[in-house]
Amino acid sequence: MTVSFIIPTKNRGAAVVELLAALEGQSVPPDEIVIVDASEPPLSGSPFGPRIRGSRLRIKLIDSPAGVNRAR
Repeated sequence: MTVSFIIPTKNRGAAVVELLAALEGQSVPPDEIVIVDASEPPLSGSPFGPRIRGSRLRIKLIDSPAGVNRAR
């Protein structure tokens, strides 16, 4: 069984980093994490970017236009 987390977010970099820290501490971490980011500036270019990219978890960071339907 594959466990995936899909996290839609907008301008919540600190919360995403906190969530990743919690997931890294799990005895059975998820197989993959997909972050759909509508932040301005994007998380990839923000101060949170290095922390997200440096995670030991398998993360795919997708930049998305704003809007719940687009993020889904």
